Amino acid sequence: TVLTQKSAHRARVTWWSAPVSHETVTNIGKSVHGTVNDTCCAILSGALAKYLERMEGKRFRSHLKCIIPVSVRSKKESHQLNNRVGALFLKLPVGAATPLRRLKLCKQRMDMLKLGPSVPVTMLFIRLTTKLLNNWLCNWLQQSYSSKATLIFSNVMGSPTEATFLGARVSGIMGFVPLPGHMLQRID
Repeated sequence: TVLTQKSAHRARVTWWSAPVSHETVTNIGKSVHGTVNDTCCAILSGALAKYLERMEGKRFRSHLKCIIPVSVRSKKESHQLNNRVGALFLKLPVGAATPLRRLKLCKQRMDMLKLGPSVPVTMLFIRLTTKLLNNWLCNWLQQSYSSKATLIFSNVMGSPTEATFLGARVSGIMGFVPLPGHMLQRID
């Protein structure tokens, strides 16, 4: 696809939509017993489907494998400011024919990640590799792992409370996900 070409990292594409309330996004997810994350994954899949169709001139009929950061903090660590994040593969249903089908597939695939062994196995793997292997091997593993996906996607919500920095009110922060390995695309 145009997303995997070497020149893709030079293209900067920004799409804005009309604002959508958090309540609306939540209700869309609830319509299939899903979450805000499920809805965001479905919206991203639809946006990528439109983009790929526009760029390639035909409907994309498959999925795109992306990496999603997942918090692996235990319940008692949930309020700590530490960086306990694993990276899991998710097949975005870009080729799904309808928005409802995309939403249902996103919910199903996210549930498989959350309820299956992926998170604990990934965390164990990260702990073992970072403790037992030297930096060169860890970097090689990261490159190898990230080369299996087309993009990395995160929809981490900002702080729900007002924040200040050096006495000034912070009205918003634009975070981003660092690109692992030689990955070309990031969606924040």
